[in-house]
Amino acid sequence: MSRNRSGRPARRPRLLLALALAALALTACGGGDALSTQPAAAGPDGDWVLTSGTGPAGALVLVDGSPVTLTVEGRAVSGRAACNSYSGDVAASGSGFRPGSIAMTEMACMDPAVSALERGYLDAFAAVTRATVTGDRLVLTGEGVELTFGREAPVVDRPLEGTRWVLDTAFAGESASSVVEGSFLRLDGGDLTGNAGCLDVTGAYRVDGDTVTVTDLRRPEGATGDCDQDASVQDSLLRDFLTGPAITATVDGDRLTLMRGDTGYGFTAAP
Repeated sequence: MSRNRSGRPARRPRLLLALALAALALTACGGGDALSTQPAAAGPDGDWVLTSGTGPAGALVLVDGSPVTLTVEGRAVSGRAACNSYSGDVAASGSGFRPGSIAMTEMACMDPAVSALERGYLDAFAAVTRATVTGDRLVLTGEGVELTFGREAPVVDRPLEGTRWVLDTAFAGESASSVVEGSFLRLDGGDLTGNAGCLDVTGAYRVDGDTVTVTDLRRPEGATGDCDQDASVQDSLLRDFLTGPAITATVDGDRLTLMRGDTGYGFTAAP
């Protein structure tokens, strides 16, 4: 099965929509120590999860089940901002650490607390100028900003088969969007079960390397349902996607991404 560990969660392909954050222009500012474009010091490299933070608007309120993560790989940074995934680069020299351009997915964040955390984190991250690593603790600071991270424990890849995969993202071209809740897939011994958004589905599948081919997709006999328009549209699109040519499957920790060309869907493993 393919792996794509370009930074958690992303846990998915980098189908990102450019987001201009004016404050990130700090990389071009003249004040302070001169910063090079050489790779960041080894200290910050790795996977981190936010444990506390203060931004321009005050303290960040963390939300259970919606972690804020940061992966540093040389000059590249990526992670999850509570709801959406982000990636970009940094300019670094010594303890200097200044984010550059940032790109993000554009999923709707339905929980106001998650949305507030995401906005607060991004504003704070944009103002970071310095990184300090002490053991398993990373602190990013700037004017009025302090973000404290701990090492993120590695997530073991969940098996493609035998796992209940819950749909949370739809990919189309360079954009990502949220989905109607309740859809899932389970692949088990050649049998597929799930829900495409409106009604349950069953079918058969086969796995060849990193591809999955679904056959005989159908609804249970006599199944009916009264679904709203959004659920019905998603149901139709997902069923059409599953019954097309072979799908590329990528498992990365607790994430499954199914892609055909530039169209696909992202799932999270159920607990």
